[in-house]
Amino acid sequence: GRVVSEKMPEPDPAAERGVLAGCFRYGREAYLEVAPLLTADSFTDDAYAALWACVEHVLSRQDLGRIDNATFNSAARAVGVHTLLSGPQERKLVQAIVAMDLELDAVVRHARVVARLAFARGLLRSIRGADEALCAVTGHEGPDHILALAEGLTTAERAEVARVLAEGVRA
Repeated sequence: GRVVSEKMPEPDPAAERGVLAGCFRYGREAYLEVAPLLTADSFTDDAYAALWACVEHVLSRQDLGRIDNATFNSAARAVGVHTLLSGPQERKLVQAIVAMDLELDAVVRHARVVARLAFARGLLRSIRGADEALCAVTGHEGPDHILALAEGLTTAERAEVARVLAEGVRA
């Protein structure tokens, strides 16, 4: 039977929207605070990940105090997500995010929540991979090999753990 649960941590859509809203409202000032903590994969909703890709495209290159509609639309085309974000429901979502009113320090708090949840999901995926690998043990493997499977983290995953911890997910 399965050893590791199939469940994942519940996403926090409000925190994800808060990060995006803060970047739209405060521009590069917010982006520089939260960018080290997040990637598009940190977001659980495809539309939010697409919006983050737009935010990154604009604010990693330009020192803007706010992302306006024209800049956003240009970025959506440039990163190839314009079609994904052009439906009526997605337009309402973007309008709601842009209209959100929040303080700059709340944006960082939201980013930490999103980063911690992404970190937990990544660790859980690694543990699941170790679970599958351990279930495939035949008994002919050496103890060091079995222990390495139990640790379950690749070199890249260990580096990601170190990066996330160093960049303030613990804070």
